[in-house]
Amino acid sequence: MNIFYLMACLLSLSSGSAWQQTVIAKGTPDSARAAESSTKSPALAKASPDTSAIPAEYAIRWNVKEGGPKTAKEVLDVLEQQLKDSDGYEVQYFDFTPPQDAPAGVKSILRQRKKDKKKYELTFKYRSDHPLQHFRCPIADKPDESKEEVDISILGPKESSRAYSYSCTIESKNDPVQPPSSLAARPMGCTSKMTRIKTSKVEIEE
Repeated sequence: MNIFYLMACLLSLSSGSAWQQTVIAKGTPDSARAAESSTKSPALAKASPDTSAIPAEYAIRWNVKEGGPKTAKEVLDVLEQQLKDSDGYEVQYFDFTPPQDAPAGVKSILRQRKKDKKKYELTFKYRSDHPLQHFRCPIADKPDESKEEVDISILGPKESSRAYSYSCTIESKNDPVQPPSSLAARPMGCTSKMTRIKTSKVEIEE
């Protein structure tokens, strides 16, 4: 199943664009509110986070079998944007034993990712329907990257969903990063591939 993720870092499309009401800002809550003012989207107003300390990422997701642009190129054509950069990823998810100190009622995710032939990543993520208060990175004491954010998906003109997350990542330029033995991780049955396209204003994931 192909699902596209459309995210904009800045909203400065022409006023005549049919997508101006649905392209959502990616970044801090302040930038999201600025985009809300420009788009006047009811869903965006409803989804605005109440905790300004947590960075927010806004996105539109759709299944191409249900309508909308069917390829990344079609999305670029609709938005009248030019390709600036593109990266390919191969993604492997794991079944594993959650850490003993995992927050109650929170989903745990473990993912291994290869970016073209340049970089390998291992990412652990907690995902919840409420803000997380206590968490620890179970794959490294000092990860290369860690972040806390609220992910807001625009599902329709008046429909949205919100998920709070914490993630940490270990990176390597030489070999895949293996999960720690404490998680008893087992690769799931298949891998998936994803392409991320960047323009001066948007990111599209296919």
